[in-house]
Formats: sequence, C-alpha cells, structure tokens
Amino acid sequence: MINHLEEMRESDASIKPAVNQCEFHPHCNTRDVLDYCRKNGIHFQAYSSLGGAHSHGALLREPLILDLSNKYACQPAQLLLAWALNQKVSVLPKTTNASRVSANFASLDLVLDEGDLEKIGNLSTGTRYCWDPTTVA
Repeated sequence: MINHLEEMRESDASIKPAVNQCEFHPHCNTRDVLDYCRKNGIHFQAYSSLGGAHSHGALLREPLILDLSNKYACQPAQLLLAWALNQKVSVLPKTTNASRVSANFASLDLVLDEGDLEKIGNLSTGTRYCWDPTTVA
C-alpha cells in the first residue's frame, strides 16, 4: 500500500494525497502505513474499524477486547473505535441504528492507557475482512 502512496507523491500531479483510507482494526493493524502517512503529512482514516460484516463479529468477541471493555465500562465497539481514535486515526463506523450512533460518539471521550493501546495493537494477525489493496496494480 505504501508503494501506491509513493507513486502518487512522486508523480507530476499537482494535488498530492491528503487522506489515506485503509482497513484498520486490531486484527489488521497496518502500522507501517500509519507511520508512513504521519511522516508524510497524510491523514490516516480507518474503515471497517469493527471488522465489517465479513468478520462475523470476531473483533467484538476477542477476549482481550471483552476484558478491556469491562475495565473501561464500555461496549466492545466503543473500545475498538477508541483504540483507533487514541492513535489520532479517524474512523468511519457504519450504522443506521440511532443508539449505536450515540454509542459511537461516546467513544470520543474514552481514553485508553498506553499499555492497553499496545496490548490491543498486538492482536494483529494480518487478517483483512475487506479487499486486499496489495493485489491492485
């Protein structure tokens, strides 16, 4: 994925990348892309922060996520969103349910300690629940 950003940055285009949307959640922690974006002034925006439909709720049932949800007195979805937000990543949670919209907004106020952020980040298995951008030319 970094190669795609490099190609755009090195092109003759007058408009350079400002935002990169990427699948980003604890099972697909694309830290290298996040670091590249930060280094190059590109905002990182996450999609499928909860894993999406193809995850079948795997992230929401992850034992560490459930344990930390109890610790922070929040829902697993709020914890997952807060994990991304605490890393200065914007998220695009999809819902049409009004109570979930409110719960998602509550994740903005959830501050996770550094140790817990690291534990969640260490759950990465490289699993993508969406399409794989590395297969695109």
